[in-house]
Amino acid sequence: MNESFWGELGTYLAEGGRAFLVVVVDHTAHSPGSRGAKLFVREDGTSVGTIGGGVMEANVLARARNADTPRWRALDLHHRRRVTGDGTPSGLICAGRQRHLEVRLGPDAAETLLRFATLQRTEAEEAELVVNEGEMSIVARPVDPQHGPRRHWPEGFAEHAINHRRVVILGGGHCGLALSRALRALGYRVRVVETRSEAAIVGAHDPATVTVVDAWDQVADCVDYPALSHVVVMTAAAHSDIDALRGLADVATPFLGLMGSPAKLRFIREALVESGHERVWSRVTAPVGLPMVSDTPAEIAVSISAQLLRSRPVLFPWERPARAT
Repeated sequence: MNESFWGELGTYLAEGGRAFLVVVVDHTAHSPGSRGAKLFVREDGTSVGTIGGGVMEANVLARARNADTPRWRALDLHHRRRVTGDGTPSGLICAGRQRHLEVRLGPDAAETLLRFATLQRTEAEEAELVVNEGEMSIVARPVDPQHGPRRHWPEGFAEHAINHRRVVILGGGHCGLALSRALRALGYRVRVVETRSEAAIVGAHDPATVTVVDAWDQVADCVDYPALSHVVVMTAAAHSDIDALRGLADVATPFLGLMGSPAKLRFIREALVESGHERVWSRVTAPVGLPMVSDTPAEIAVSISAQLLRSRPVLFPWERPARAT
């Protein structure tokens, strides 16, 4: 989820602009635009965001300039050479299809979008932005881990203010910093937990992402929305890794990863078993990350990020695209 997209659109509209908004509300496998992708086109033809690129996106820009394009419509795009039955050719031949909602917006939508952008940034309220035939509103809606952050229906769509891509990184050293940066670029809501408050550690991170605790056994309180959260343990030492894992014993997260060499992991496993925390160890993915040559913090971050992305369709039903037809 791009938390700044709605804010940027709201700011543009508040300045008197008008925009052509396109949201991908559903897709199948092989589609270049995935559910939740979005783009808006300004009056001068410039755009923010993407719904898949290529000739398909060029066609969107052309529709934005065409005064005859409806103020609101749903559009089923098929990515193949010949389209039979319902649907419109996208110009791509990659197979699959995606469904767009296209909406023309004016300054009257600015206030709602700016408020929603604030809710996304602060996560102060469980609510969603609802668009029904171009009319925008914000309504309260609890987080439902089974149904994901977005809904759509023939005449509209909704997006939740709470980011459903979440990760808690236990350890803010070089690897924690690299992983935080990589996952934020991928749209994750990142929280970095540390016991060290030195400026050299904490100051390297975005202050909004860092929580300093007195001891690692306090980490349970740092996992907001545990049913949605990946947790990665990479503290400064094996003993603090052990304390952190013990602190997570009663936190039911779908993914719990631990960084370490084989010797370090054996030591941690033995310590947890000896202290009666076998259940915690049984949940651990270790070593965390896809197997590849990854020695530097940046390489390790790529390895772990790739594993988290690969795990998402397994852990969360709403991440699974329909089969291509």
